[in-house]
Amino acid sequence: FETTLTDLAAVVDDVLKENVRRNLFILNNQLHNNEKFQHKAYVKVLDWTTQLSSDFTPPYDYIVATDCIYSLDLIPYFVKWLYDLSSDKSVIVCGMERRDPIVIDNFLNECKEKYSFNISKIPVNKLKKILKKIDNLSDEKLTQ
Repeated sequence: FETTLTDLAAVVDDVLKENVRRNLFILNNQLHNNEKFQHKAYVKVLDWTTQLSSDFTPPYDYIVATDCIYSLDLIPYFVKWLYDLSSDKSVIVCGMERRDPIVIDNFLNECKEKYSFNISKIPVNKLKKILKKIDNLSDEKLTQ
C-alpha cells in the first residue's frame, strides 16, 4: 500500500524525510522483501493555508491526523483540507488530547456544520482493543 505523510516544510526537511526513509527500510526488510507487502511512503509539504495542489491526488481512502487541532485560526484551513482530500467513502481519524476545549469544540462544529462530516468519538477502551488487534495482525505478518 501507499502512504503519504505531510507536515510543514521545516519539519519535512529536518525530521520527517529521514524518519520515513529509516522506518520504511526497516519495515520492508522485516517483511522479508515480500513484494506483496512492500510499502511505499511519500513525504510532502502541506501548509493548510495554501490551496490544494497537484502534489495531492484525492480522494484518499484514509486520512489520519494527530495533534493537529491546536489553533482557532487554523481550524477553517485544516478542515477545508480534510474536505478537499476526502470523499464520502473516506475515513478520517483525528487523534487529539482535549487540551483546549474551545479549540476542540470549534473544530468539531466546523466539521459538522460547514462540511457535514459524520463524527464519532472512539472510547479509549475500544481504541486500545483496536490497536491491540492491529498489533497482533502485524506480528502475524512479520512471522510468516
